[in-house]
Amino acid sequence: MQGHQSPDSAFCGGVIGFAQNTEAVNLTSDYCKAYNLTIYCGATINENYRDPDMFVSAILGAVFCENGSGVYNISNCYVEKCDIVGVGNQKIRLSAAGILGYAAWSGRVNISNSYVYGSNISASYSANQAYTNEAHSCAMSGGILGRRNSTTVNISNCS
Repeated sequence: MQGHQSPDSAFCGGVIGFAQNTEAVNLTSDYCKAYNLTIYCGATINENYRDPDMFVSAILGAVFCENGSGVYNISNCYVEKCDIVGVGNQKIRLSAAGILGYAAWSGRVNISNSYVYGSNISASYSANQAYTNEAHSCAMSGGILGRRNSTTVNISNCS
């Protein structure tokens, strides 16, 4: 697992696992294609991880833009005939998607002219009653975007 601020997050992307924009600049992923891939991200149990997260996608696992001025543009990206699977455990907050698994912090993400076609996307977790923080466990999935938190995401001309 690779951590962003603490070692408790995993980033799985078919093209890019994790992108971070901490400056007032535009970063871009343009004309990316994932075709006939199986992307699997599975959790292991480690009680030392505080509140782990897992982000999985065929194009970009997660993008974090901060300071309110960071921008990440994703355009003309295509996902065809892919199996995108995230399997968590009782501690994991998991999101899976075709284009972008997770967007966070205070910047802006623009997704345009991109599509997901003929693909299977799933996010699931199994709970263990021995762990008491069950509220943290959840699994979300979406065709274009799995989940966003505290960032603006604009999606246009996508299917």
